Amino acid sequence: MGVQAIYNTYLSQLSFEERLELIRLLAGEPMVIAAPPTPQVPLYDVMDFAGVGQNYVMEEGAQYHVDQLREEWE
Repeated sequence: MGVQAIYNTYLSQLSFEERLELIRLLAGEPMVIAAPPTPQVPLYDVMDFAGVGQNYVMEEGAQYHVDQLREEWE
């Protein structure tokens, strides 16, 4: 049954005060509009990152790099 049919059948017979009370009751209810679920598609495949870090291979090793960063902080 649609909203217009409900109004015509039931609500049009209400007094002005009853309609105001109905409006107050309806306005006090939270409206929850559920969005349709979206499929969870990953943005990237792990294989998209193959070879990304090849240009950043450090020849001197990780500890040397960490030591250099710590010296810059001091």
